[in-house]
Parts: sequence; structure tokens; C-alpha cells
Amino acid sequence: MPAPEQFEAIYRSVGWDAPGLEQIRVALNHSLQGFMIFDDGKPIGMARLLGDYAMAYLIKDVAVLPEYQHRGAGTLLMLRWDMSNVLNPPICQEGFRERETEHCVSNERRIPSAEPCALKRTAA
Repeated sequence: MPAPEQFEAIYRSVGWDAPGLEQIRVALNHSLQGFMIFDDGKPIGMARLLGDYAMAYLIKDVAVLPEYQHRGAGTLLMLRWDMSNVLNPPICQEGFRERETEHCVSNERRIPSAEPCALKRTAA
């Protein structure tokens, strides 16, 4: 989960009007999950998950610093969700197709645990 100051900086960097730090702090404390992405220790992107622990979930505040946009940082953020500790995994349906980011084991759909990720630099 980002610190309120990190959240505010990234939020403002994309042109959004950020609320005060105390309101951000409360919002972050009531979020189900949050992720940040870093480049050499510098926070460059974030996303958070809201929900009711039963039926409704919302990925919110997905933002990447403008100078890192269109380089895969947002995609990495979206691939990092680990819903297994938020809700019970759904039962696999027959014909479930395995993909690189998910697999079916013991009749459960499992998404790999979130690990810190870093943006790989590419030649400009």
C-alpha cells in the first residue's frame, strides 16, 4: 500500500485533484489491497482494491507517472493482484484454460502471490 505522500504525488502527477493527506490516509486504511511499482526505489505507479469481501470489488486509483506511461508499468500493476487472500477462490469450470498468470490446482483457481516488481528499462 502506498504511503499517503506517495499516493498524493502519483495522483497529482496524472492531473487528478488529490484530497488532503488525512483523507488519503483514511482511504488507504480502508482499502483491501494496494500495490506500487518502483524503478530503482522510486515509486512510479500505484493501484488499490476496494470491495465488500463477498461479491463486489473495484480496482481504483490506477496511476503511473507520466514519464513511465506506455512502457508496461500499468500492465505490471494489473498483473500483481492476489485475490486469493481477499476472497475464496472460485471452483474451476471444466475446460478451464491454463494461462501464464493463473493455473488450476485441486479444483481451485489460484493466482500467484504478489511479489515486488520493478520496471525493466528498455533502450529509448
